[in-house]
Amino acid sequence: MAILVCSILLCLAGGCDNLFTSFGGSVAGDRGTIQVVILNNTPNQAVLTLGTFDPTDEKSQPDIVQFSTDQDQLQLPGQSSSSLLTLTCGRVLGVGSNRLLEAISQNLVLDNLNGSALVAGVSFGDLPSDGSILDVVGSASGIEASLGTDFICNSLIILQLEAIPLRGNAFRIEFSFIPSSSDR
Repeated sequence: MAILVCSILLCLAGGCDNLFTSFGGSVAGDRGTIQVVILNNTPNQAVLTLGTFDPTDEKSQPDIVQFSTDQDQLQLPGQSSSSLLTLTCGRVLGVGSNRLLEAISQNLVLDNLNGSALVAGVSFGDLPSDGSILDVVGSASGIEASLGTDFICNSLIILQLEAIPLRGNAFRIEFSFIPSSSDR
């Protein structure tokens, strides 16, 4: 009995992270989705990989989207926005985070991915006229958001890519979300 009480107190104090948060499906064990839109408010092309993953399940495959300089794939030029992206709800949403990149390298076939978009954080740069390699002018650190703490399933997540004024070639990612329903 004492172990049960200690376990409950540990979870209430935040020690269980998000292990008990619903994945938003309509049936037990089913997963919902999240929708993501990226607003590139910088003058530069953005190169990044974002996705959802479950760090507690080392064998689950991340659900990812990549933006690169390749004209045959998704691109995110300066002063533009992505289309509305739908991802499977996972315990963590990462944008170029180390844990996301690790989950990708362990559980996805890298030959099927754009290696130039597998960058830590987000790279920003100018695309030469010949469309070859991005001339990187700066980067933003990767971010992670946790299910139940930072967002819930079936919500809209807005990622804004911003240049940091007066800090040279520094950039940041701003995260916000709109829940699918509210009791307000």
